[in-house]
Amino acid sequence: MQKEINLKSVGGYHFGAMIDLKEFEGSYFEDKETDTNGFINKANIFSIKYNPDNIYCTTDGYAGNCWTAIIFDSRLIDDIYAYKFNFRNFQDLVAYYEKENMKLLHTG
Repeated sequence: MQKEINLKSVGGYHFGAMIDLKEFEGSYFEDKETDTNGFINKANIFSIKYNPDNIYCTTDGYAGNCWTAIIFDSRLIDDIYAYKFNFRNFQDLVAYYEKENMKLLHTG
């Protein structure tokens, strides 16, 4: 099962399609505190693509979301392991997982 989450922007510079976030595919967020019998919870970034929504397109990029990431999360929250995040800036995704006490480990 996959859950879709639309993130609110935490601000910061926005460059839309001018940057390529594909370099973050394969990176992951790691739980800062849990290590249960050698297992550390991770949320793996499977894919990121430029995917502007209607709001983004109709406001010339001043509002809305333009990125979609598919993330597989080992924590199985409510029996869900696959998440589709829509966001404006990559920092929005990082902020979401920081609130979950997880840190980004960039493999690119």
